[in-house]
Amino acid sequence: MKPVSLAVKIVSLLFLLGSLLCLILTLIIGSSNSSALGKFYWLETDCSQYSGSPIQGRCRWTSYGLCGVGSDGKNTGCTKSKAAYPFSPKNNFKTTKDVPSAFINNRNKYFYMSRIGWAFSLIGLFFLVCSIIPFIIYIILHKGLKWVFIGFYSAAFIFTAVSMALSTAVYASGKSVFHHDGNSAKIGPRALTTAWISVGCFIVNFFLISYLAAQRDNSYRTPDAYDEYGNERKGFFHRLVHPKEEYPAVAPADEPIMGDRLSYLSQQAEQNNGARFMDSVNVDNDAVAAQPSVEEKQKVSRFKRLFTTPVKAPKSGNELSANASPPPQYASPSADGQYEQQVQNVMKRLEQEKAEAVANT
Repeated sequence: MKPVSLAVKIVSLLFLLGSLLCLILTLIIGSSNSSALGKFYWLETDCSQYSGSPIQGRCRWTSYGLCGVGSDGKNTGCTKSKAAYPFSPKNNFKTTKDVPSAFINNRNKYFYMSRIGWAFSLIGLFFLVCSIIPFIIYIILHKGLKWVFIGFYSAAFIFTAVSMALSTAVYASGKSVFHHDGNSAKIGPRALTTAWISVGCFIVNFFLISYLAAQRDNSYRTPDAYDEYGNERKGFFHRLVHPKEEYPAVAPADEPIMGDRLSYLSQQAEQNNGARFMDSVNVDNDAVAAQPSVEEKQKVSRFKRLFTTPVKAPKSGNELSANASPPPQYASPSADGQYEQQVQNVMKRLEQEKAEAVANT
C-alpha cells in the first residue's frame, strides 16, 4: 500500500469517528444534566409569560424534555424524559392561552419537524455505524469493500444533513416567533455547533473518500485477474478485451512518414548493403580488404533490376526505320522520376565506398 493512501485512510477514519461522536452528542442532548451535556439545549426563552408552562422562569427545549436553567448554567428541573421531545408550545404548555398564534396555527409544522429531525439523526447514526465496519476491513485487508462503505456512508450523510437542516429550521423559526411576540429567545450554541460539525466532517471526508475511490491497489490481485495478453479482466458488463498490438501504431521517431518515406528506404538500403560489405573486410592490421563476392554482386544486380525495368518505347514509322531498334527507356514508379534517380544515387554511392575501401587497404 502506498504511504499516501494509508495516510488518507487514517485521516478519513478520524473524520468518520468525529462525525460519529458529534452525531451521538446531538442525539443525547438533554438526556443528562449532571455532565457537560447539561449545558446543551436547542432553544431558550422566558416561559413565565405562559401560565400553562410546567417550567416557570427561563426554560430550555432539549431532545428529551423541557428544562429550567440552574445557577451554574446547566439544565435543571426537567420534565419527564422522553426521546424525540417535540418543539410545540401548544403541546408543551398544554394550553393555548397566551401562546403565540403562530405556534397554534402551525402546530403540525413545529411538532413534526422537530420529531422527524431527531428520527433522521437516529437513522443517520445507524448507517454511519454500518459504514465503519467495512471501512476498517478495507484499511486492514485492502479488500474491495470501499463501495459497500460508500453506500452506507452516503445514506448516513443524507439522513444526517436533512436532520440538521430540519432541526435548525424549526428552532430558528421558533426563535423568530418568540421575538415577534416580545419575548427574548436564543438558540443553544453548543447544540447547533455540534450538529453542524458532524455535517462538516461528512463533507470533508467525502473528498478523502473520492481520492481513495480513484486509487487502484493491485497488490492483492491474483494472476487470474489478467488474461493471456496481460490485460486486466473486465466485469460482466464491460466489452471484451482485445489482444495487445504486437507493433506500435505510431512509427518510430527516426522513421519519416509519407513524403520522406522514399528517402528513408533508400538510406536503409544503403546502410544495409554497406554493413554487409564492411562485414566482409578483415579488420586485422595485416589483413587485406576482400573484393566483393559474386553473391554480393548478384544482390546488387537484383536490386537494380527491381527498381529499373526497361520498357520499350512504341515504334514510329516516321522517326525509326523498320529494322532499327529504339533505345531502351526506363519507367519510373513516380511521375517525376525521383524514385529512379535516388536508387541510382544509392548504387553509385555504394560503388564509390567499395572503391575507397579497396584503395585504403
